[in-house]
Amino acid sequence: MVLLTETTTAPHPLLRPFLGTGICGGFTTFSTYALDTRRLLDAGDPVRGLLYLGGTLFTALAAVAAGVTAARAVVRARGGARELAARRRGAAVGAPCATSPTARSRRATTRSSRGAPSPSTSWARSSSGS
Repeated sequence: MVLLTETTTAPHPLLRPFLGTGICGGFTTFSTYALDTRRLLDAGDPVRGLLYLGGTLFTALAAVAAGVTAARAVVRARGGARELAARRRGAAVGAPCATSPTARSRRATTRSSRGAPSPSTSWARSSSGS
């Protein structure tokens, strides 16, 4: 983890918590889950062991579904993901992103309508040797 977070140039600020909490936490949680199930099965209680195995899986997936539903409800209540992203950037809602194909084609159209060469035209002139 230190290799990834300290030797790369400007890693994402959430990389260390993801690796530390997400990956390592997932390993310890899963190993405890497997150990508890194994102990129940080895103790001669296969019904409780299998109920624990299936019940934990069902509960975990239900928690994920509840989290996704809650997050979507919050995003909808705040106006949608695109609108939130646009507000954070300070752009007008509904305006295309500066790097989107729509925005690039609008810039090219504006340049060519003003008489300025478009990027493809200037490349064609420079490669032809004139």
